[in-house]
Amino acid sequence: MDDNCVDLLNAEVLEAAGVTDSSDSSDSEESATPPETYVKKFQPPVAPENCSFLQHKRTKTLHVVDSRFPRSTGCGRLVSADYVAPSNVRYDAAVCHTCSRHAKKDSFSLS
Repeated sequence: MDDNCVDLLNAEVLEAAGVTDSSDSSDSEESATPPETYVKKFQPPVAPENCSFLQHKRTKTLHVVDSRFPRSTGCGRLVSADYVAPSNVRYDAAVCHTCSRHAKKDSFSLS
């Protein structure tokens, strides 16, 4: 097969598929609008009502501490010198899953 036949076959296949050549229509550039950009904003975790976060010094994991029980975390760990109040809670901070479940069980919500 020569190149001319291949071009004709390709054109027929594209036409059957509903694909048009961009060089044929000059209107396509004018009517094309740039796609809208969506920016997802991640919010840092928020401690439930009547609770606060303590952050483990080494692992940087956030634990929920209920104001009624300030000597232990929601997951049952005892608060020691290894836990400090977080100075800056980032959007990607890890929150202890057990503390989260405990907070949800007590009808608090981590958002």
